[in-house]
Amino acid sequence: MNNKPIYLYGERGILPIQKILCPIDFSEFSRHAIDVARELASYFGAELILLDVIADEPPPPDRDRGE
Repeated sequence: MNNKPIYLYGERGILPIQKILCPIDFSEFSRHAIDVARELASYFGAELILLDVIADEPPPPDRDRGE
């Protein structure tokens, strides 16, 4: 674990980065986001949490594709 002192400034003062939340949907964009989040978590010595949310309903038709 990396012990570099990295902090965020908030309303309650200085806060160390301990966790990074990365929402994913398994697209190419989210795969890139995972790579970046992994690097950040490694650099800051933070826990990386991946979040995949599954909708109850399918997404609406894409109007750009004429569906």
